[in-house]
Amino acid sequence: MKRRTSKQERKQIAKKHINELIDFSLNKKYPLLYRKKALNLAKRISLKFKVNSKFIDRYLLCKKCGEILIPGKNISIRLNKKRIVYKCFNCGHINRFQYK
Repeated sequence: MKRRTSKQERKQIAKKHINELIDFSLNKKYPLLYRKKALNLAKRISLKFKVNSKFIDRYLLCKKCGEILIPGKNISIRLNKKRIVYKCFNCGHINRFQYK
């Protein structure tokens, strides 16, 4: 009989797949459409298996339009007093993050 996987094993497998998809989406030799689909798939996997996806949410995808954030192409990055400001060129959405 096949042994059933535990929740921890499923989460570890999900994290492994998410990391592979993020690596794929950050590789510039693939077309943008495939990279976007890979990030959306990684996001769905993280939601299904309740895996932390702060890196995807904050730095790789626009929260409003869902585009991949590529500095210089569709996002501007500004450094203010104690904040990093990301502005999406597609929808105009602004994200602010504190840094020390």
